[in-house]
Amino acid sequence: MALVQRTDNTLHATHWQGAIPLNYRYTAGRAGQKFLMHLKDKGELLATTCNDCGVTYMPAAIFCERCLARLEDTYEALPARGEVHAVTVCHEDYRGTRRDEPSIVAMIRVDGTEGGLLHWLGELEAKEVTIGMKVEAVLEPAGKRVGSILDIRYFKPVG
Repeated sequence: MALVQRTDNTLHATHWQGAIPLNYRYTAGRAGQKFLMHLKDKGELLATTCNDCGVTYMPAAIFCERCLARLEDTYEALPARGEVHAVTVCHEDYRGTRRDEPSIVAMIRVDGTEGGLLHWLGELEAKEVTIGMKVEAVLEPAGKRVGSILDIRYFKPVG
């Protein structure tokens, strides 16, 4: 059955055998592009705040998810600090290859916002990580930043 054919009987659509070719290009969008360029140029995170709801979105957004208000005129810079909201330890890379040293990935809730970033933790061992731990970003040097989320090398413990 070709990918474009319609299946009338869902029992026939149990799996796909072989590779599915996908061609795509990720675009960050207007707010995402502004977020990444600000990170590159200033080394700060960029958020937007809804004046109607009082919600601060990070990464920056172009509209409020609650009331759909326009947010593009409300950008504000934030220090790249927050706390660990969730954490996992990865013993394999994304290809399934075993790592020599495990990496620590955490959801970082950015201070003063409703959002955060999923990123690596560094300068600590997995057993030292706690939920609620205060962290700050370690950035690439200013001349080496390229406008990517990887301009943040990792987050390290504060204090």
